[in-house]
Amino acid sequence: MVVLHDIYMAGRYCDELIAIREGRVSPAGSAWRVRSPDWRYPGVDFGLLKRRRKRVPLNRSSTFVKTMEANGTLHAKIRFSFLLKTAMELRQLRSFARVVELGSMGRAAAELGIVTSALSQQISRLESELATRLLQRTSTGVVPTDAGRAFLRQAQLAIRHADAAAMAAREARLTGQVSVGLASTTGTVLAPRFILAMQQRYPDVRLRMTESLSGHLASMLNARQLDLAIVFNTDSAQRWTVQPLLDERLLLMGLPSTPGWPTSEHISLAGLHEIPIVLPSPAHGLRQLIDAACARIGRTLNIAAEVDGLAMLMAMVRVGHVATIQPGAALPVDPSLSRLQLSDEHLHRRNMLVSLPEDELSPAALAARVVLSDVARTLVREGGWPGATLYSATEGRA
Repeated sequence: MVVLHDIYMAGRYCDELIAIREGRVSPAGSAWRVRSPDWRYPGVDFGLLKRRRKRVPLNRSSTFVKTMEANGTLHAKIRFSFLLKTAMELRQLRSFARVVELGSMGRAAAELGIVTSALSQQISRLESELATRLLQRTSTGVVPTDAGRAFLRQAQLAIRHADAAAMAAREARLTGQVSVGLASTTGTVLAPRFILAMQQRYPDVRLRMTESLSGHLASMLNARQLDLAIVFNTDSAQRWTVQPLLDERLLLMGLPSTPGWPTSEHISLAGLHEIPIVLPSPAHGLRQLIDAACARIGRTLNIAAEVDGLAMLMAMVRVGHVATIQPGAALPVDPSLSRLQLSDEHLHRRNMLVSLPEDELSPAALAARVVLSDVARTLVREGGWPGATLYSATEGRA
């Protein structure tokens, strides 16, 4: 009897036995020095395998048993348990490929929208399943080992095949209606690209777009009048699925001819007291954010008017008598306006993609949620969303 306590060696031994039986290797030439009354049918019984310091008994339900008989006499029985079950997921392959491409766990985690520790655990599990080191950690990041480079080529092939399968599934013509809510400033920069992407990917899905205040969008989502939305506050959430997308810095916008317009490129709320400002009413989430920031520094702004419609508000700013404080997404309304970034630490607005629970979403709504997230992230990376940075889970903000 031969008892081996290593999975790799057990596999090598089985390969050797098959080669001997088929006449490709002689017993004398075998590195294992196989001995048996009839070398063509060596007797082997793998009783126990040892993995990670634990003795694991063979699982009879997954044991391969092969008997070979000659002239009615049992000559050999080979038992081998396939204990090394590869459970890698496509998500792990994508994560590994992204880490190698960027050369950094932190940057890859930010791109994938997960924390660095979770990404590191994915890679560690992958290395454990493959029983080999795929990445070499260095002072500047990570680089693939020889095994990692070999694995990367096959992983990229598997990803391409999976993407092709997904495309084939999409081409099955997903249908249905999806209701999406966006705030006015967000919709200005995001809606055109999102609608175009949906038309290209899912031409048979009908979109119903709603433009409203963030608080109203939240109420509509709770009332099941929307499938998904981008909001800035989740205090009223009722069984939502929430995905932080990005952070927007607030900007001072106006014409240089506006009374009191700053001459310096660096300005804070404290330096705006002489400028007539037009803002949304206090019911608007943006106004509440600005008022809270002013309260922190003990200052008030010179509010000339309150306007809840973005188009009317920006029209007043274009006249040149007032300025406004808005996120960069409002710039496409009038790119000719001057803008200055406010340096106050708390003047940023988080955009969160929220939706009904997944068990309440239709396949079309699930697909639209993915497209909306992809388009928003692409806009930020391409510089098409002024003042925006992608949300980083590792730091809690962008």
